[in-house]
Amino acid sequence: MVSRRSAAALVGFALALSAAVSIGNARAAPDARVAVLFAAGERPPATFVEALRIQLARLAAVDVGPPLAETALPARVAEAGRVLEARGATLAVWLEATPPEGGAPAGRALYLVGRRAGRALIDVAASPAEGDPESSRALALKTRAVLLTVLGAAEDDGLARALAPPSAPAPADEEQTAAALAPVVLVVEAAGIVHTRAGSSDARGGGAFALGAALRAKPAQGELVATLAAVNGVDVIDPRGTLAASEIDVGFGVRALYRAEYLALGLELAVDLRVARTRGESPVGKVGDETRVVPRLYVAPDLRLVVAPLLSVRAAAGVEVGLVRQRWLVNDEALLDFGTVGGFGVLGLHTELPP
Repeated sequence: MVSRRSAAALVGFALALSAAVSIGNARAAPDARVAVLFAAGERPPATFVEALRIQLARLAAVDVGPPLAETALPARVAEAGRVLEARGATLAVWLEATPPEGGAPAGRALYLVGRRAGRALIDVAASPAEGDPESSRALALKTRAVLLTVLGAAEDDGLARALAPPSAPAPADEEQTAAALAPVVLVVEAAGIVHTRAGSSDARGGGAFALGAALRAKPAQGELVATLAAVNGVDVIDPRGTLAASEIDVGFGVRALYRAEYLALGLELAVDLRVARTRGESPVGKVGDETRVVPRLYVAPDLRLVVAPLLSVRAAAGVEVGLVRQRWLVNDEALLDFGTVGGFGVLGLHTELPP
């Protein structure tokens, strides 16, 4: 018959051999420490401390103590957190006996506390005896799995990750994170535009580009942008004469918005200069060229739908007012009238980039 001492020696040898194979390729973390705590007046089982030192070899140093003065679980978790900070440890662990209940045998509960305040992971193993080597090994292996996850050397089922400190943003997300947090960002837009005149069914389309800056003070946001737009030309053919007009708009806009997580709503006030170049020809063949600069004011509601951290779909529709009415005449006959009041619409993409 094998004596208890011989059995313990065989189990210890098996534990050592298993640990040598299982942690041979693990990432070394010489600065990691695990603090084994215990209730006042008690000591942790020697088999558990020894199993921990075997399983955590080359991963972390194992320190025993100090005793826990608190008795209530929330207070004990907080006290273990203070021990972690004081000792610079990665994990604090301790065991508590669980009485038999509902036919289940007595066991031991393993408590693990990491560097996230107020959080603890609990695992229970059946323990026929206080110093049972098998249950001690099972609890030590659980501690090792949690430590590997906290150190980032392995993946776990998600419970152990709750004890790990928050991870830094992935490199691929750094630009998006910077843009999401920056108080001042660069604004870039590309959009399609439509202009109409009051009392007319004519509509002209074109493309616009905007560049500017946004100042954030959540949930509010203010923007200052410069715009450049090219609008489809106008060709008038009439018995009184012909007229061809092309247009480029240059302007500046101020916007104020209220931002939510996926939506932004605000108002834009803008002023621009419509640079219109025209060529007219009379019925008798007389040709004339002219360039005019027409100042205008715009006001419009501004709606954004956030589709990505740096990207929104922007829509605006409002009223434009020409400060000077512009008409083009051929032989004193009006062939083209821009009018003074009209409507416009914008639909495009809005991006915000860190400076």
